[in-house]
Amino acid sequence: MFRISAIIITFNEEKNIARCIDSLLPVADEILVVDSWSTDNTQLICEQKGVRFVQNAFKGYIEQKNFGAGLITHDYILSIDADEYLSPELSASIAGAKKNDGTYAFSMNRLSSYRGQWIHTTDWYPDKKVRLWHKEYGQWSGPNPHEQVMLNQPVAVRHLEGDLMHVAYKSAEELLSKANLYSSLFASSSKLKTASSKWKVFYKSIYTFIRNYMLRRGFMSGLAGLQISFSNAVYTFFKYSKLLELNRSLPVFSETPKNAKTPNGISVIIPNFNGTRLFPVTLPPLFKVMEEANLPFEVIVSDDCSTDHSIEFLKTHYPQIIIVPSDVNRGFSGTCNAGIKKASFDLVLLLNSDIILTSGYFTHQLKYFQQEDTFGVMGKILGWDNDKIQDAAKFPSYQGLKVKTSLNYMLAPMGQQSLYTFYLSGANALVSREKLIALGGFDELFSPFYIEDCDLSFRAWRLGWKCYYENRAICRHQTSSTVKAKSKKEYVETVYNRNKLYLHAIHLQGYQLLFWWVQVILELIFRSLVFRLTYVSSLRLFLSNRKHWMQSRKNLKALMKSRGESSSLARIAQGISESLYKKKFVKFYSSEAEDQIRL
Repeated sequence: MFRISAIIITFNEEKNIARCIDSLLPVADEILVVDSWSTDNTQLICEQKGVRFVQNAFKGYIEQKNFGAGLITHDYILSIDADEYLSPELSASIAGAKKNDGTYAFSMNRLSSYRGQWIHTTDWYPDKKVRLWHKEYGQWSGPNPHEQVMLNQPVAVRHLEGDLMHVAYKSAEELLSKANLYSSLFASSSKLKTASSKWKVFYKSIYTFIRNYMLRRGFMSGLAGLQISFSNAVYTFFKYSKLLELNRSLPVFSETPKNAKTPNGISVIIPNFNGTRLFPVTLPPLFKVMEEANLPFEVIVSDDCSTDHSIEFLKTHYPQIIIVPSDVNRGFSGTCNAGIKKASFDLVLLLNSDIILTSGYFTHQLKYFQQEDTFGVMGKILGWDNDKIQDAAKFPSYQGLKVKTSLNYMLAPMGQQSLYTFYLSGANALVSREKLIALGGFDELFSPFYIEDCDLSFRAWRLGWKCYYENRAICRHQTSSTVKAKSKKEYVETVYNRNKLYLHAIHLQGYQLLFWWVQVILELIFRSLVFRLTYVSSLRLFLSNRKHWMQSRKNLKALMKSRGESSSLARIAQGISESLYKKKFVKFYSSEAEDQIRL
């Protein structure tokens, strides 16, 4: 027999919470209420019922429910909302299921009411949901407000008899109000990740009404069935209309957001190989900028087996720097990951050793982290000795089905607008440490260098986290000085092409992956005919390491599934392009478009 912890999330639920708790008492061994600081008698009623009551600021339905899941004491979770309760038949089914130790997830039908009438038609019924599961086998995920339990392992789901009773809507006004609220939540959580169009708005709305009223027999529920069918169509119309508006807009952030959360500090991670000659030029501006940020900070230099006495130089001249030494060359990814493990603050600045930060670098970057789905932000990179633009926001482009990673873009004129970027440059990326760790840091498959920053950002995007570009955060870069000092041209080209192959093999899906393979074969034939044999070497290395890039692909797929995300790289690329709808912008590979941009 297994034991059950029931979780209820609440906010001002004094009218519903007692009924909900009473229905759980026969089957739950523990009842936990996670409240969002209710201002009515919700807490008093819960205390009178003798259940555990905790309060937590509401960040979203998924976040609140998963927060509760982290506090329970038993293995099985029964999650219901305060306006739901177990029917006697469902309660008996759950009691019987507790005697079965071999099932890890259970589903049940939800029966909702409208103006006191139980609705057995439309999309409202049977509305099957997994609400009882072993905590090690799933968690809440998906887009708000239609969160669902995502199982992280292939287990059989047993359906329970009886209904989860949902006291839903009391009037047409409430029905339409929720349609408006939920359509906004859907659009916000689906921005860039889900496509929309005028045609989609039209046909989805029409079909929703036909499906609800005709195919799912809404007409048999009388006026209520008509109202629900129409409301569902209205919800569909507005969720895709609002999504279309958001997809066609640039990101907007307030410089002075209300109730702003201040990060506890910044960990600067500098991967280093023989950077002694650079430190006297790059480190003084760095410490000056860190002091300007007015936040606690630490500087971590992760050394990649330098041979120029870098460590001795730092210990002598900068004893406050945390040094992470290595006896072997680990490459960029491994060296950065070693530094990431030492980081202790909320934000991590990944910084090349040949980067000079300019005054006010962080002034306009911290605002991005007020959004829960921000992965990171990068600044504008200029030449070390000139104002030529080396890197700006990265624009998604393709050559056939090959992703091109070298194209930049900016608005014309740029002004103070924020932009999405296809990926964050590894030379200067301010990222969320929590999300960086969740991703597992850089994939060391890409060692010794190149493309690892693209892969990291692509994984973040596909997990639903966004990457931004801030034009007013400026740094200066000495182009690839470390790599060029360590490597010959042919070797660099071989590694670069191999890593580009890794990138596509990990991130392309479906027909795109199939036709990419065709393109690879054709390119192999062409390059062989013109004796460009470095590509042949790259492909050989790529194929010989098939086991590892297949594992990277599998790991990403599992992580996406655990979070209920399914965005493809193509959809992210399309979303970034859509955000520039009817906006004037320029694309460039280096500084060729500089004259077109008024900085």
